[in-house]
Amino acid sequence: MLFLQMADGVDDITFDHHLRRGDYSSWFRHVIKNEEMAREAATIEADESLGTGEARKRLHDIVADRYTAPTQAV
Repeated sequence: MLFLQMADGVDDITFDHHLRRGDYSSWFRHVIKNEEMAREAATIEADESLGTGEARKRLHDIVADRYTAPTQAV
């Protein structure tokens, strides 16, 4: 969740810099030790047609899908 909070607070220039360097997939691979997440992130990093907002959303979804509990109806 800390990753999501930090990613949401990073300006677009910094986010893009790390995106194009492959830092997100590298972090998922080497720090989180999750190859599936790393592959998904690498696909996003390689897709130069994605704007910053869409890339940020997709990376957010990779993490949120695995590390947030589903909402339950009350």
